[in-house]
Amino acid sequence: MPPVHFERDHFDYRYGESDPHVSCLDTFSLAPIIDGPGRVEGPCEAFCQVQEKSDSSKTSASLVQMLPGLDVLDLYDTSEETQLWKDGKTCACIVPKSVVGWEFYTLLWPQPNGAAPLRLGSSIELMIGRPPGSTTCPSLIFAYVPAGQAYVNISTSGNSPRSPMAVKNRAGSAAVMQQRVLKSALRTPSGAGDLGLRATAMHRERIAGNLDFNSKTVAARVVALCPAATYHNANVLPDASHWGLFVGPRNRTLMLLNRHSGRIDLHLAVLFTLDAVFHGSKGLIDAFARLFEPLGTQNQLPALFANFDPLKTHCGLTNAVQADHVSNKVDGREDYMHFLGAQSDLFFLSNSSDNLRFLTPLEGQQIRSSQAIRLPPPPHLSSLPQWTLAGRFEESDRDGLLEYRSRIRPYPLTHSQAHRRTGLLHMFGLVDGEAWSMMSALGGCSEVSFAPGAAGARSAGGRQGGAPPAQHQTAVYDNNMYATRPP
Repeated sequence: MPPVHFERDHFDYRYGESDPHVSCLDTFSLAPIIDGPGRVEGPCEAFCQVQEKSDSSKTSASLVQMLPGLDVLDLYDTSEETQLWKDGKTCACIVPKSVVGWEFYTLLWPQPNGAAPLRLGSSIELMIGRPPGSTTCPSLIFAYVPAGQAYVNISTSGNSPRSPMAVKNRAGSAAVMQQRVLKSALRTPSGAGDLGLRATAMHRERIAGNLDFNSKTVAARVVALCPAATYHNANVLPDASHWGLFVGPRNRTLMLLNRHSGRIDLHLAVLFTLDAVFHGSKGLIDAFARLFEPLGTQNQLPALFANFDPLKTHCGLTNAVQADHVSNKVDGREDYMHFLGAQSDLFFLSNSSDNLRFLTPLEGQQIRSSQAIRLPPPPHLSSLPQWTLAGRFEESDRDGLLEYRSRIRPYPLTHSQAHRRTGLLHMFGLVDGEAWSMMSALGGCSEVSFAPGAAGARSAGGRQGGAPPAQHQTAVYDNNMYATRPP
């Protein structure tokens, strides 16, 4: 058996090109591993052994086409109808079990006349979500499909380049009728792939019994978007007014593309929304103020944005600064695998909250030229938001969110190993070290007492104490495990 030869692929995911500077171990060969008696596997052999089978822990995503150019993960069979907290309010919704109990926030997009919720069409809203009270928001993009949504029949809506079953002749021929019969008989996306047909959201909703006689959804549903194509030319764009989700060919970022309306960078939408919800737009204001540092007036600018309304942010402010990734090596697929148990085959940069920040154009140029500059890391998310689409987050809103957290508990993660060190903390509702939220989970216990000075201790007037002490605010806990659902 001849030696096995390997050639190393030096691919720079930020620019989509091979790295010409890498020359070490560009090409090498391995002697074949021969099984037999007396064989001893050394550390070098274990390092160089070729994997014959792919890692079973990584599952490729099964995709469903929700709209032309837009695919979602096939989580329809593992979803349940429950309560959903979204933008300060709770509502009934069908939610994947992996994200039950999460908190969701509608993405915002700055426009010339102000910021507005990011919607596909007129009703489907794009969202981000996080586990209850988590200090980070994962790189997952969700869509909220409201009740009464009428899906487009993708198989007969036009010759979309991404729809392999686009029928050119709709005269009612026997071939067309046979294709429709085969499509209606499908039960799983894998079966659809075997027959050359793609499962659609309309088909999956019909199987789930969530369509009425007018083919409109009965209950609202949350789905997880997943990129399925890299943009190379305009031929891959969907027809008409539909938006497509693509990965950039050079910078490997997620973006929405439309033939007539242009591009929406999702990392800017995610960063702008997180900054508005949890930090009162402080990141955007600070970056905008740094533009005036050469004039010496940067310290006076933040006072002009007192009581700032994020919905009044127009694209002129966001165009003056840059939304950039902290690292161009963080794989956005890891959060899909960690929380949802599936991942795309396409690499894209992570849009998690700890990998995004606002920069001035000069700072972005210095980073790209590898100049050493000092920038603060992205701040952690607070346990409670400061603002939602409903307005400022008041005391009544806080009580409603804490009640939702104590009533709707996330399922334990099954896609990754949870750290045992913080299992007991999460069982008692101590998410991310926010010990003061324990009272909402144990409010019905009459014999629960706290030591003097504890984070959950009540004040003399019987009212729950305020924010936790500083040591609880800065403590770092593992976010990989969440409280289990009570029996």
